[in-house]
Amino acid sequence: MLIKIVYAVRAKILACYNKTMKTQPLSELTSLHGKTALITGAAMGIGRAIAERYAEAGADLQLLDIDGDKLEQAAKALQIQYGVEVTTHVVDLSDGQAILNFWELLPGAPDILVNNAGIFIKTPTEKTSVEVVDRMLAINTRAVLLMCQEMVRRRGHKNPGTIVNISSIEAAAGMTSDMTVYGMSKAGVAAISRGLTKDHARDGWKVNTILPGSVMTPGAQNMGIAAIKRLDFSLFSTTFKLNMRKPVKGMGQPDDIARAALYLGSPMSSYIYGAELVVDGGFLAV
Repeated sequence: MLIKIVYAVRAKILACYNKTMKTQPLSELTSLHGKTALITGAAMGIGRAIAERYAEAGADLQLLDIDGDKLEQAAKALQIQYGVEVTTHVVDLSDGQAILNFWELLPGAPDILVNNAGIFIKTPTEKTSVEVVDRMLAINTRAVLLMCQEMVRRRGHKNPGTIVNISSIEAAAGMTSDMTVYGMSKAGVAAISRGLTKDHARDGWKVNTILPGSVMTPGAQNMGIAAIKRLDFSLFSTTFKLNMRKPVKGMGQPDDIARAALYLGSPMSSYIYGAELVVDGGFLAV
């Protein structure tokens, strides 16, 4: 009897092993056909680039942003180019109740959640107001936690999904001066991913973090313009020092982050859980 049990267990182990050894073709590993992705901050910049790559991979999209006009423009362009279903949602992520209301009205739950939305307000630590601290933490950290909470609640433990959280290398190293609160808020994002992995990876939830470096987004451009208007040239000094340190010169593009997000959102990254993928031109490596 014992021998039969041993052989039965051995057969199951071998069956599982053989199943895992079967490789999927690359076309399947990069495909998101039949999946729905919810992307925050999707109207422009990195969020728009992520939406573009996910649509190209075949995913239907739920796009969320506070800028309704730019969001609609992005949605129409993606529908025309890729023929996927795109739904838009105008939500103020600084309002916790607005986030909960959004999920209440959302039919079902997406397969993939990309928490990309974020703001940065460049201000000296000693001059940072409570209002600025609250706003950055509300959008950059609390909103990510609430979005993840609702995603897990909706899909549960028997129907796990994928979450990609966008943090920043400011969470790991001070790259730019006067960005203490921003770095703090983004460090919280990485902590959320680690906590979710510890609590839910055993159920199949795949949660990872991307840490972008300097990326040429509309927000970065606006920060440069604002610095010029204030005759504040410290930002340009920081940019010069950054490029002198980086082994790869120049700033990254939104699509550099989008490709990393597609990798973590697709079956290509099927054995990657709780990772922090740095996309910074080598800044943290030197």
